[in-house]
Amino acid sequence: MPQEFHVIRCFACLVFQVHQVKKKPKWQCKMCGEKQSVRKVYGKGAGKDCRLLVQSLNMTAGQITDEDANCQLSSSDPLVEEKEMSQVFMEA
Repeated sequence: MPQEFHVIRCFACLVFQVHQVKKKPKWQCKMCGEKQSVRKVYGKGAGKDCRLLVQSLNMTAGQITDEDANCQLSSSDPLVEEKEMSQVFMEA
């Protein structure tokens, strides 16, 4: 009988992980070390299938985080702010 694994997500660092199914619904995050309960299972199955799912979920989450950071950087770009300020002073 093959082992069953769950895809779960840490509440603290928000990283998806694969953990072996146990009798107790408690687990410890491999990234930040937080102990927690299984709240939501994002996937079940064999180890290989769960690892592939975790890779794609973490990659997607990373891309979204990068896009958010790029949007924030472009809106607070010092060169853009300096040009806008100089235009305001020239108009006055």
